[in-house]
Amino acid sequence: MRRRILVLLLAFLPLLLRLYPERDEYVALIQEGDAHASLKEYSFAARAYRQAATIRPGSPAPLLRLGNTFLAQAWYDRAQAALLMAHSSGGWTPELRLQMGQLYQGMGLKAEAIAQWEAALAQEPDLAQARLQLGWAYLSSELWDGASEAFEEILTRRDSVHRECWQSARYALGLLLAPKEPEQALHHLQIAAGGDDRAMADKAIILGADLQQIPPDADPAHAAALLGQAYLRVEAWSLARRMLAQAVTAEPAYAEVRAYLGHAMDHLGQPAEAERQLLLAVRLAPAETLPRYLLGLHYRRHGKPGEAALQFRQALEQDQRNAALYAELGKAWLAQHNYVDAEIAFRSAAELEPEHQGFQLLLARFYVEQLIKVRSLGLPAARKAVQLDPTDARAFDVLGWTYYLLGSPEQAENALSRAVALDPELPAARYHLGVVLLRRGRLAEANYQLWRAVDLDRQGYYRSQAWRTLGLPSE
Repeated sequence: MRRRILVLLLAFLPLLLRLYPERDEYVALIQEGDAHASLKEYSFAARAYRQAATIRPGSPAPLLRLGNTFLAQAWYDRAQAALLMAHSSGGWTPELRLQMGQLYQGMGLKAEAIAQWEAALAQEPDLAQARLQLGWAYLSSELWDGASEAFEEILTRRDSVHRECWQSARYALGLLLAPKEPEQALHHLQIAAGGDDRAMADKAIILGADLQQIPPDADPAHAAALLGQAYLRVEAWSLARRMLAQAVTAEPAYAEVRAYLGHAMDHLGQPAEAERQLLLAVRLAPAETLPRYLLGLHYRRHGKPGEAALQFRQALEQDQRNAALYAELGKAWLAQHNYVDAEIAFRSAAELEPEHQGFQLLLARFYVEQLIKVRSLGLPAARKAVQLDPTDARAFDVLGWTYYLLGSPEQAENALSRAVALDPELPAARYHLGVVLLRRGRLAEANYQLWRAVDLDRQGYYRSQAWRTLGLPSE
């Protein structure tokens, strides 16, 4: 429906230009860019905004929009250039400060981001998006009181904020109030669970359910440990670290909780302290699976696949039928280019839990990405992954690419088109479909899919692959 509206809008642009010649191209280009941006077609949006900026070089509006499209793509150097040009045209407006804060946050400059959002609110106190960003920045910086004040202020201005800001503030207050005011936290989480952002709503549901499982008469250390693990499940890393640290301070020999603490620290960019906590957890409980599993993840995350494999193997000695351990061991072997042992590990995971779709998909991806036994073993694994979960776009993507590698472009297109229909924002499926369409001689359709891969892949791999396939110079 949204794409149909965009097509109609673009079809009527010539008529608009004739009816309103004084506004002509500039307004039409801004509208065109906004329509593309609403569909996350950032490359097409950027093209329109650039053209608008050349028509009115003194206007900051197209430059602010251009900067925002680059921020959405995590192209921070381009975003910075556009925003600095907007500053030259219009000065330090609240909207510019909002986007500069987002730029600094993306670059990992948290203090600079906070300063920009605080300055934006000093200029425009009703700028809810800046207050929301500031609240989350305070929370991740463990400035709990400042975070609570920011989110509560958003709720007092309910009539002037977007629904998504309101939902996010409710969810954040649920996180913050859980340790000391669980009933009030549940109230906020239940409201957040009804919001439009389904990912956030799901997290609110998970945290609310976990919160209700904590016994009201639990001793403080046990309650802190349970809440810390609940925070881990919703990736609230700073709050998880806070509660887990409280638990191990009260119970230093609590190996499992210490391992979780190290895991949280790892995600907060504290690898040395994370490793210290994880090693201590392993020493406290050398026969337990969890500490070695999390230590193995830590080593693999930080480029030590040999050490990771050792931890996974030692954990498997205690838990020989743990499919997740075999899956992680396979990844560690693969990182060392040990394809024989990687295959054995991935197959072991899939055989131990044959109905687990994730392990089947992992096995299929191994064969397809390494170009090993694609027809004999990769294709059956990909088909089974689709069979186990017909709603998983990733499975259809792997199946489609498998068909392409085996020389069946029609079947490849069908599977990849299904992947895109299931998840229009999956960069891998967009890129793979673009390559297939290119091979089938449908250049315009192929280019569209490749540009969508460029737009959607913030991580960069499929973006760079699509960029090269489009025949463009270096990014």
